[in-house]
Amino acid sequence: MPVQIADFWKLAVASGALSMERCKALHAAFQKQRGASGPATANELATWLVAEDVLTRYQAIVFLSGRPGPFVFGDYRVFDRIETGRLAGLLRAVQVTSGQRALLHVFKGRAAQDPAAWKEVIALARLAARARHEHLSQLHCLVEAGSQKIAVLADLDGRAVAEQYAAARVNAADAARIVSQAAAGLAALHELGIVHGALCPANLWLEPSGSVRLLQFPLSGETQPSAAQGTAKGPYSAPELAIPGQPLDGQSDVYSLGCVFYELLTGQPRAATPIGAAGQTLAGVVESLEKLAAVPRPLAEIVARMIDADRQLRYPSAAAVVQALAAVAREPAGAGPAKPRPLQPILVRQPAAGALLEAQPAEGPYSFNLADLSDTDARKKGWRERGMVASTIGALAIVIAALLYFAFRPGGGDSEHAANGVEGSAEPKPPGSAAPSPENRPAAEKKTAAEPAADPKQAPAVDRHKIVKPAVELVDDDGESLWASPTDGQPLGLKYLPAGAELYLALRPADILAHAEGKKIVDALGPGGAWGKSRLEAITGMPMSDVSQLIVACYTPQGSLPTVALVVRTPGELDEKTMRDKWGDPNPVEASGQKYFAAGEWAYFLPANGDHHVLAIAPPAQMPDVVAAAAAALEPEEKSAAPNDDGPPLNRQMEKLLKTTDRDRQVTLLAEPHALLMSGESILAGNLIRLHDSLVWFFGDDAAAVALSFHFGDDFFAELRAINSADQDPYRLTEHFKRRLETLPERVEEYLVTLNPHRYGKLILGRMTEMVRLVRDYSRIDAENQQAVVRCYLPGIAAHNLAMGVELALAERPGAAVASGPVAKKPVAAAEALKQKISLSFDKDTLEKTMDMLSKEIDTEIVILGSDLQLDGITKNQSFALNERDKPAGEILRIVMLKANPDGKLVYVIRQKHPNGKEGIFITTRGAAAKRGEKLPAELEAEPGPKK
Repeated sequence: MPVQIADFWKLAVASGALSMERCKALHAAFQKQRGASGPATANELATWLVAEDVLTRYQAIVFLSGRPGPFVFGDYRVFDRIETGRLAGLLRAVQVTSGQRALLHVFKGRAAQDPAAWKEVIALARLAARARHEHLSQLHCLVEAGSQKIAVLADLDGRAVAEQYAAARVNAADAARIVSQAAAGLAALHELGIVHGALCPANLWLEPSGSVRLLQFPLSGETQPSAAQGTAKGPYSAPELAIPGQPLDGQSDVYSLGCVFYELLTGQPRAATPIGAAGQTLAGVVESLEKLAAVPRPLAEIVARMIDADRQLRYPSAAAVVQALAAVAREPAGAGPAKPRPLQPILVRQPAAGALLEAQPAEGPYSFNLADLSDTDARKKGWRERGMVASTIGALAIVIAALLYFAFRPGGGDSEHAANGVEGSAEPKPPGSAAPSPENRPAAEKKTAAEPAADPKQAPAVDRHKIVKPAVELVDDDGESLWASPTDGQPLGLKYLPAGAELYLALRPADILAHAEGKKIVDALGPGGAWGKSRLEAITGMPMSDVSQLIVACYTPQGSLPTVALVVRTPGELDEKTMRDKWGDPNPVEASGQKYFAAGEWAYFLPANGDHHVLAIAPPAQMPDVVAAAAAALEPEEKSAAPNDDGPPLNRQMEKLLKTTDRDRQVTLLAEPHALLMSGESILAGNLIRLHDSLVWFFGDDAAAVALSFHFGDDFFAELRAINSADQDPYRLTEHFKRRLETLPERVEEYLVTLNPHRYGKLILGRMTEMVRLVRDYSRIDAENQQAVVRCYLPGIAAHNLAMGVELALAERPGAAVASGPVAKKPVAAAEALKQKISLSFDKDTLEKTMDMLSKEIDTEIVILGSDLQLDGITKNQSFALNERDKPAGEILRIVMLKANPDGKLVYVIRQKHPNGKEGIFITTRGAAAKRGEKLPAELEAEPGPKK
């Protein structure tokens, strides 16, 4: 019998998905929307609730089947069930406390019903949870919820290799990459004494980034594999397993993986090899691979050794397969096509050493000939010393500011300018070379003989309509494809950092300072660059030239200054006694069976599994969590190269971006724009606070997480990756960034005419418009891995010139308004914003989330001064319901404060938030406001306590 509407609502309430009050409100809205069109059905109601994002499609189907769930298993709430594909039957869920997405595998049959079998599952799970590797699926924990027994797995995006390449041949380079990564994951299992026993294309998972994960327990099977089950009887079975009593081992896994390799290359499974055919295996396999798929002989020989029936001739381990494939990849015959370099886009003539700023540049719009500035007295000191964050984040923000700061000239509005640059310009967009698809890449690059260095005094004029012939033989370019990346490193890892950071900055200090351009960038950043470097060296106790990698995590508690935690990696070993002397002989502290040191505002930890090359630094209050996480990680760091293995939990968008980062890049910033901007006053300190509105304009509302990276060498490379929320189409973001980039040069020009710069900076700022036009013209934008990607190539010297120009521009303050251009728009006062009538309704939420919703409604930032509230014993996390409609925002704000604290201690004050005059609303207490002498709004003066 079909479920009736009344029953549907009862099931929704019983499941915990909706409250009774919410169901009543939704029912009224549904009836109003339908009008008088006859009796409704539960199916119509379910369809409407899914369309309104009240329920997921899976939840609606469950209710229509007459069941109330279950949707909650321990700390995990289910929102979907996978119906098709390799993961069919698994549940998608979110962890309530962290918001992290996960997969739930529900055990059935003997494993769920027999206590002895469940003990076996627990033993297998303990082993599987220890196998943490970037090329393995990850088991988090087991959950017993009543009679249900569940495995919680890390979320997976992508498809099984069997689904992606069903009966299709895979080119040799891609097949080798897939097998090499699978072998690396398999080697991690073997090191723990785990035999996979079920290797086949269906158990290799291909992620959107192209990375491969070997699906392990329980996805590969719920019980211990043996020769009598799993793929041991299938086409991937090692021949020795046909002998009764022969156990599975590492070599039988190698054989199975070799069969997968063969199938990828030829598009068809290989016939089983009988015992005793060893003499024909090598020659036969090599010949068939060369004939069927034109596989290079070195690669064909690796396949043949993997599937040799003679165990003495077969590779002894998965690790040996990884080494063999790596060796072939280094040889020209087996390396595959080289990644092409892009066209050198601009004729660059380096200035002579010690050249003065007044030196004449080469003529033409394609020339960068800006000399080095060493006169720091010309720069105005706009850096406020608010801790290391301001300088570290500021140094990075300076470089990106060329794309951001000028784009939002105060009062400039948001009008879109012509797409082809300055009006009347006949200058064409320069062509360039992109990264072609793998099958179209050239076999190798052919460089021409180097030309002698040009004398800057004899620099000839450049034809503005002609691009200089590149020094690299190029493939055909469509003018739109993304540039190739200059690096191909593993993703970043965030191990040894506390949870809760909103921004991560990864630097390679030794590489940066060893490069001439890197030193110029530090100098170009003025006092802030030098101070940031010296501050980092003082905290870590070591010169930055000795640091191979530095990761800074930034934490911005509301109402407080930001704090940071750092992870330092060095090529040389760190001696505990030597480092303690540099830290000022801190006190040893024991936690989780390990030792760290605390001195003043910092705590230092040399993790045992960091192999004496890792140093973690954090505020003393956060260090115990770092040490506890390190104690739980049983594997050495070099064996945990997976993105964020043993690192802090991230939201889904940040986790996806982390997987596409490249640790070989010299600078990488990973952040949530919303979190960064809501706490912009404390992070963007000094002159950098003027970047706030520019960042809002550039990123818009859709970018949920961004990754910005830079790399400089002969060329300067910049990449911006952004991912939107709720898995929306990434092309929406790409179009947004295209529009923003098109307007940059004109907005720069509009802003620069408002400045009256110092004479030392005037020449640099005079060329900023042209530099930003080149940034725009040599950028490529597209979607990749469900992310919007912007990549730009410029000459190597562009990096410090851009940094210098933007630092000077931020140090200057706009003068009187010019006669032309848009009229500045006066910001809306916070008091006026609170007069707007709004509606705010929810069943249950926290004070912090409520203030966030209210802030968005009135387009005015609301900040909770958490330290003030704590003094009165008030927290931001208490929950309450709210249903206020069509009332002034100020009245709703006062109602919210009374709900959070019925004693009437909560109040708000209005302060100027930004130099452009925009105000913010700050939630504090009566006592704290009185202590600071802050005047309360009149309506709060009349509310000393709760309403009767």
